[in-house]
Amino acid sequence: MVPLCLLGAVLGVTLLVSLPRRATLAAFGVLLLFYGVYTLYQGKVVRMISRGWAPLAGFMGGLMGTLFGIGAPPYAMYLSHRITDKAALRATLSSMVLMSTTIRALVFALGGLMLRDRLVMFAVLLPFALAGLWWGNRLQGRISREQLGRFISLLVLLIGASVLIRAFT
Repeated sequence: MVPLCLLGAVLGVTLLVSLPRRATLAAFGVLLLFYGVYTLYQGKVVRMISRGWAPLAGFMGGLMGTLFGIGAPPYAMYLSHRITDKAALRATLSSMVLMSTTIRALVFALGGLMLRDRLVMFAVLLPFALAGLWWGNRLQGRISREQLGRFISLLVLLIGASVLIRAFT
């Protein structure tokens, strides 16, 4: 997924400066809301998908990460339908988000879009991200895979709602 994530990030930076911001944010928010509702409706049924979807998930995560600042949903969508072990799912998703964020920062820096204040904010927020990883690691043993799936679906819904609010404010 990582090489296609890089390709998606490069395309995302290009589109970031040329697409109408509100329309793309609104479309992305609606997509996330529909997917969140769809996965909550599915319940315990998790249909496994082919590894062939990995390049698309990587590309879309890179693209969405640079366009909207939120690249995790495509990774979560793909990985939750590939990995059955919840600890492996969480670890893989966390690793992919870390790689994607690193790629995004690199592409923004090379494209002249990474400003000093953003680097400072990154440094300020990093301890909170690490605390979230630590907390998630301790919590993951206490929840089932189905609960984790519902939690991911709810997060996708909340992110979709947040993106829609951002599109219209």
